[in-house]
Order: sequence, then C-alpha cells, then structure tokens
Amino acid sequence: EEEGSFEDVLRRCNQMRMPPHFRPLVYQVLLLVVAALCLCVWLVPLRLYPRLVNTACLVRAARNVGANVLMGVLLARELVLDDGFVRLNGTSIAAKLREARDEISVGVDAMRLGGYIASEQLHVSIGADDIGLEAYMTLMYQEGCPWRGNTSCVTPYWHEAQAEGLYRFLRQLCEGMDMLLDKYPPDPAPPYDAGFQWIVPRRERLAAMASDEDLAFVFESQGMDAINGLSAVISVFENEQSTLLDEMHQEIELLISLFIVLVVGVFYLCLFRAALRAAKAEVGKARAFVAMIPAHALTRQDAECIMHFFVPEGADTGGAPPLAP
Repeated sequence: EEEGSFEDVLRRCNQMRMPPHFRPLVYQVLLLVVAALCLCVWLVPLRLYPRLVNTACLVRAARNVGANVLMGVLLARELVLDDGFVRLNGTSIAAKLREARDEISVGVDAMRLGGYIASEQLHVSIGADDIGLEAYMTLMYQEGCPWRGNTSCVTPYWHEAQAEGLYRFLRQLCEGMDMLLDKYPPDPAPPYDAGFQWIVPRRERLAAMASDEDLAFVFESQGMDAINGLSAVISVFENEQSTLLDEMHQEIELLISLFIVLVVGVFYLCLFRAALRAAKAEVGKARAFVAMIPAHALTRQDAECIMHFFVPEGADTGGAPPLAP
C-alpha cells in the first residue's frame, strides 16, 4: 500500500510538473476549439441568411408592384378606348384591371408590412417598415416627391397625390383606377364584333382622355413616375442586401483567420514544435546519462539493450561488429 501510494504521489507530481505541450488534455481542448471554430464558420454567417432571403423577397415584391402598375395603366387606357385593338372585350379588360389594381394593393402592403402575394407564391417574412431602412422610409413617407431626386412635386393633375411620399402616390393611383372603372363601365354595344374581325377607333373617347383629370393622372408618363419611385426603393433593398453580404464575408474571413492562427500558431508552433524540441532535449539528457555509466558496470546484454534504444530499428550502424561476449 505504501508503494502504491508513493507511486500515485510520484505520478501526480510528474503530471503537475509536466509542461503543457506534453499534456493530452491540452491537445483535447485545442481540438475541441478547432472543431468549434469550424462550426462557427458555417453557423455564424448562417444567421444572416433569413435576412438575405427576406430582402430578395422585398425586391421581388417591389418589382411585382411595378409590373402591375404598367399593366394597370395599359388596361386603363384600353378600358377607356374600348376599341378592340387589344383583342379583349370591355368586360375582360375591366376584370383584368381590377386584378392589377388588387395586385398593386397587395404587393405594396406585403412590401411594407410583410405578407403573402398569391400570384407570385411569394412570402415576405418581415416588411420593410419593420426593418426601418432610413432611405426607404424617406422614399415612402416623407412629404414631397423624394424619388424624383428634387423637391418639385409639380403635376398638372391631382397635386395632393405626390405630397406624402411614394406610398400615398401608389394609393392614389389605385383610387384613380377605381374611378375609371366606375366612370367607364364596359360598353354593352362596342364598335367591334365578337371575333375582332373589324374594329373602329372611338374618337369621343380620345377626346375624353384629354379632358378627364382622373384619366390624365393615371396615364401621366405612362406610369413611369411610379416605376421610378419603385426603382429607387429596389435600389435601397439591393444596397441592404450588399451590406448583409459584406457583413457575412467579413465574418467568414475573421473566423477563418482565427482558425489558421489557432492551427498554425498555437497547435503547430506553440505545442507540436515545442514538444519536439523538449523530446530531443530529453533524448540528449538520456544519452548524457548513459555516457556517464562506466563500461565495466554493464553486461553484454545491457549494452546491447542500450544500443538498440538509441539506434532506430533498421538503421545503419556503420558496420560496427557485435559486442564481444
């Protein structure tokens, strides 16, 4: 028991005095840290992935609104003319115009507050209003017409439509389409046949387009004012997406740099190389100790054992003869 307890104390003392580069626990901890860094390289940037996807959905929602604005302006014009040039009767044109107007309303709400756009099978998780991008808030809600790049909001029709930002302008545009649907219902006796074999321009409708303020507001610039505003909003979203990608790139670079420093600097230089140097030093001490042992104090078997310890197996001994008995 005394020998066992002495050996245990001696082993513990040796372990306590053992340098860090010889301790297995140090290597185990370091390997765990390396594995954790490998996971962080993947998981830390991944936290930005939902925001990247949501920003792409916001861009798509804004583009969907722009497409429906152009479609609505075209259909509104054809509803008023109702001359059969688009090979659709008034009822079909009115139905498609209502659909475009509804799509504009749904798309704007989804872009602002989040939601689902059924026609695009698109779900916006977080609305741009909740994200709170300063440039976006300015374009959508600041007084005046910030998307025009100047302070001028002069338009010959519906001056109030552009006085409260792009959101108010788009709402007024939808209201203008509603007014056209009420003022110009489908003609029960249009000047074209069912097969559109012959069509006749309606000059009285052309005259109405020049005098009706509601028509003039919807047709102004062929919807390009709204498209320019939405393009500015899309640029804001794309800049936000670029910012997120840059942040992700920087985080990946930082984590990979830490990984390289840990593996090369700590594991290789501080531990592995230090362990090799210490091992060589121990071998030198052992050789020096053996060299101090008197030759007559060793038997032939002891000498051969010591020789085999210091000479690797299969190494060339320089043709030295075996020890004499």
